Amino acid sequence: MANNMYAYNDYNGPGIEEKDQPALEESDDENPLQIGMWLEGDSLAPPCGSTLSLITQLLDLAFNDIHNCDLNNDKNVIFYDLGCGDGRVCLEAYWNFVHSNKSKGKIECVGVEIEEDLVERFQFLIDQLPKNAAILPISEKGEKYGSGTFNSASCIHAVHGDLCELLDYLLKRQKDTVKDNDGIDINASSETVKYPDEKSRFSNLPIPNIITMYLIPEAIKLIEPQLVQMLKLFPNLRIVCNTWGLKGVEAFRTIDCLDEKTGSDTKLFLYCNDCLKP
Repeated sequence: MANNMYAYNDYNGPGIEEKDQPALEESDDENPLQIGMWLEGDSLAPPCGSTLSLITQLLDLAFNDIHNCDLNNDKNVIFYDLGCGDGRVCLEAYWNFVHSNKSKGKIECVGVEIEEDLVERFQFLIDQLPKNAAILPISEKGEKYGSGTFNSASCIHAVHGDLCELLDYLLKRQKDTVKDNDGIDINASSETVKYPDEKSRFSNLPIPNIITMYLIPEAIKLIEPQLVQMLKLFPNLRIVCNTWGLKGVEAFRTIDCLDEKTGSDTKLFLYCNDCLKP
């Protein structure tokens, strides 16, 4: 698998400690971007992936209990990462969820990325995961949670596309669904929320109940109106922003994190429907 120029050279899949992650081959580019450098052009995300230390804290915040609605308990989780890079957040979310002793529900992860080589890398990492493996977690009493096995091929989706177009599509789809089906459970399993619109590349994607993102401030400002609308339409939706938050909405919770790899302090912002109440 060829390397890319975006400094995504420090991750080779879930379940591997960061210190054990073998580096990819060096880029052929004379001046490859390194962590901390900025990407010129139209990219909406920083040109590097989060460390495992920060991802762990981000996922803890995304999955923690809010008003007794614990998605680690028995809910089906539909997890999106916007500007996902090589998919490391989705892969770690999937891996940690299915190996958690509290995971009674199922998880489906969607990573959306505009850079084609990063999507290819993400798909490569998905393909390395076990298929139809008996990896359901076991409780302290020795009981297996869930029913059947997780098929990683169907649980994780690497989507090549523009996240602004995706958000527009999800909003239109949910407005149509609410209008046609008053009282629909928008946090139901993905099988019940598919939208048979053959014209869209996003038609088979499920409705999210967790969204994470590591985007530059200009990008967050661009999509903030869409995110606010989603919080209104999806009552149980949680949005977690890495480093930069929404400007027009007060966060439900803000956490100061220490990145163990870089030693830097980073903020994580959690938003939910309660943030919109006066």
